[in-house]
Amino acid sequence: MEQTWLETSYWEVNMFSLRPISENDLDLMLQWRNRPEIRKNMYTTHMISKDEHYKWYQKIKNDPTK
Repeated sequence: MEQTWLETSYWEVNMFSLRPISENDLDLMLQWRNRPEIRKNMYTTHMISKDEHYKWYQKIKNDPTK
């Protein structure tokens, strides 16, 4: 049985690091977020527009609690 990209990523990653989100990440993040297998597990399941996504980023990037 072939693994999905998520299963492959999860099982094959040995080391990783986290960093703050940058504007360069937004388009890829939006693609991931709008995938059906991701959307079905999110608080809201609608397809997010680029405009909505960028507004979310502008809101959180200056929020010290995020």
